[in-house]
Amino acid sequence: LPSCVFLATMNAAGENGFRAGSATKTMEMVTAAGSEKAIMEIFCKKRRQVFRMAHELVVDYQAEIAIIMFSPTGQAYVYSSVG
Repeated sequence: LPSCVFLATMNAAGENGFRAGSATKTMEMVTAAGSEKAIMEIFCKKRRQVFRMAHELVVDYQAEIAIIMFSPTGQAYVYSSVG
């Protein structure tokens, strides 16, 4: 089976290797405001969305997915579809 690796990074300033439209703009606006609480709220929301989409890919296409996301505070969050 073919495999695909997708790596996207976003630092606390909202800079990343790709442009995700409104998500990037939102992150830049919140960062400009300087509210660490708001940055964490956005990170948590986006983390849930990414993990939910990964789970849907696993269920729909029997894909094997592993995701490691680091919060702005440096804490690692992991999702893995492989037992």
